[in-house]
Amino acid sequence: MSDIIVDTLRIDGGIILVINPPLAYDEKVVLRFINKISKEDKSSFLFPALYAKSLCKEGEIVSDEVYDLYDGLKRDVSYENIFVFEALNAQVSTYAGENTQSINALVEYVKEVIKAQNDIKSTSLTDEFEALMKSPFYNDFLNEFGFTSSETLILKGLFKYAFLTGISATELMQEIKENIGEGANKKQLRKEFINVLRQRLS
Repeated sequence: MSDIIVDTLRIDGGIILVINPPLAYDEKVVLRFINKISKEDKSSFLFPALYAKSLCKEGEIVSDEVYDLYDGLKRDVSYENIFVFEALNAQVSTYAGENTQSINALVEYVKEVIKAQNDIKSTSLTDEFEALMKSPFYNDFLNEFGFTSSETLILKGLFKYAFLTGISATELMQEIKENIGEGANKKQLRKEFINVLRQRLS
């Protein structure tokens, strides 16, 4: 992926990485939110910030360049305030049914997401949320499904958003558990739970 182009947009409190950006940031293009960055040899993975109520499809990027850039930026900005998007076409989109938006509009939306994420750090909500993450109920839930460390990181981001918007995380967990069914394949159940949770918060 040596021909990849990455533009780094620094905004108040965060960073947006735009992979293969369009020529003009006011043009509407098809965007993909990158929620997983893999090294080219698949030896390591990173999971960028949660993009709550995502306006575009999500996907993975396999690139050492993007991996190293994102990993380095974590020294300057909290990982949850670094967003990665890929422009799938560099010109105005004419695809019927495709959800398009401009980079400029995306920047304004991400600013609001960052503000909301920072609010939970600067108030007493932080202690309340961390208490929930350490509660026996939540830990029993993690153990029941056997969530991996990377999946636990994703879950924490999702539940943080739920918590910040006034949605009961415990009720949400119970509701989804009751609706995803049962099965012996815990890996599949974990994947389904995260997908349902993302959709529920969109």
